[in-house]
Amino acid sequence: MYNQASDMRASLLLAVFAVPAFLAAPLRAQPIFSLKPPTVTVTIPAGSTGDLTQKVNFKLVNDGTSANFVLRSDQSWVTLDQETGFVDLKSEVPLSVTVVANGFDVGEYTAHVTITSPDDVSVTFTVVLQVIGIRIAVNPSTVAFSLVAGSSGTMPVLVTGLNGAAGQIIVERDAGGGWLTWSVAPITGELPATVTVMANTEGLAIGSYTGKLRVSCYVVSTQCTPQVINVALQVVGLSQLNVNPNSLFYATNTSAPVTQTSVLTLTNTGIETNFTTTIVNLPGVSVSPSSGTVRPNQPVTINVTANPNGVAPGRYSGSIQFVGAGSTATVSVSLQITGIGVSQSTVTLSGLKGRLATATFVVTGTEPFTIQRQSGGPWLTFAPTFGVAPQTITVTADAATLPEGLSQGSLLVDCGADCLAKTVNVRFNVTALRVVSSADYKAGLAPGTIAAAFGPGITTATQIATLPLPVILADVSVGVQDSAGKQFQAPLFFVSPGQVNFLVPEGVALGPAIVTIRNSSGVYASDTFTITAVAP
Repeated sequence: MYNQASDMRASLLLAVFAVPAFLAAPLRAQPIFSLKPPTVTVTIPAGSTGDLTQKVNFKLVNDGTSANFVLRSDQSWVTLDQETGFVDLKSEVPLSVTVVANGFDVGEYTAHVTITSPDDVSVTFTVVLQVIGIRIAVNPSTVAFSLVAGSSGTMPVLVTGLNGAAGQIIVERDAGGGWLTWSVAPITGELPATVTVMANTEGLAIGSYTGKLRVSCYVVSTQCTPQVINVALQVVGLSQLNVNPNSLFYATNTSAPVTQTSVLTLTNTGIETNFTTTIVNLPGVSVSPSSGTVRPNQPVTINVTANPNGVAPGRYSGSIQFVGAGSTATVSVSLQITGIGVSQSTVTLSGLKGRLATATFVVTGTEPFTIQRQSGGPWLTFAPTFGVAPQTITVTADAATLPEGLSQGSLLVDCGADCLAKTVNVRFNVTALRVVSSADYKAGLAPGTIAAAFGPGITTATQIATLPLPVILADVSVGVQDSAGKQFQAPLFFVSPGQVNFLVPEGVALGPAIVTIRNSSGVYASDTFTITAVAP
């Protein structure tokens, strides 16, 4: 008979004593990897050559269960001597990798070899490569010559130690022939040094050549990674340029200027060459085309244009030079622009009232001319009144009858019907000698105070006095004659082309006083001013 209570007790017992599935399954054993040693350092001198491979040995130690493993390197310069293997439990196996150290610059480099089991248990072996020495640089690293057959050329290359490194260099030819030579300065090769690369085309056929110079360090001094100077040489043949016609003449005038064009033929009886053009002393002259290629027996047409607009009148003798590889063709050119010009269209003068002022300008060009006053008055004169260009003209302005301020006039320079006349404007600023107190630049002088005198062209220099105050400064002096007729030399503080600062002497009598300023030319100006007891 079914007993429900008994079944329930049995079920409870099973539930209490049941074991979880993850506890019932056996634990999975794994390998435990380590390395002897974990890191190896390989050291080589910079610039080493030959076979630089080194075998590096180490051991894989396993303190766990036996396992297969795979090796992987993250750098191409570390190669694996085996890619897979097996290590038994509680044992070790010898391993090795090969380090290929060729082609490394100075510095430190790191590679990692990872050893991994199928259970993803891994360990990393580290290889450190140290390249010992200094680093050098060459600038430029490539030089190129283009030389005419039979000629030679040189180019400098600077060799420096990076970060100020010191050492000595030696230079050797790695490629190329006897056409490629060099010299080193200083001769000892001490850094920084200059390598002068020399290419000599003597005996070489027309064509292209290449070479290399190897710059390395003198072993006794220090080691470095060698650097290469690449050398390219292009040997070209000689051209033979000719131009027809070989002389040109242009003539026009300023009254009706005409632009003129001539045609030249440039030929070459030598090898094909590029050409360039140089124009010498020919303003307004242009060439088209100014450069290009001229091949044997294939003439090139050249247009030469003379544009007189904006060119000063005159006679110009110059040349046009067509330069190719090893030859030059020259055209002589004469350019005549009939007419006159003036060096300046406005002449400005400044002068004291009652005095003369002068200035000059130049009539340029080629033609006879006459000058007449076009505006202004008798205060404006000039000399000479006629001549043949080029000639210097002196303009004189007389302020004897002119008021203070600006007076204006003009001169007409005429050269006939076939010549464009020129006008020269004249501006004359007339000022009076002013002597005022330097305190407020108002009239009124007092003994023992500082005065300032103003006028144009007092001197050509600017100078500040030092103590004790001089009575002559930059060839300028100031004299004061008081109302009693007594003479004084005023101490000077400062002089410039337009101003003199001086000390009104103590003891000067009150009333009218004559102030006289002298410079290197004599009396500059003299006028009467009032001495008061107290300056304003």
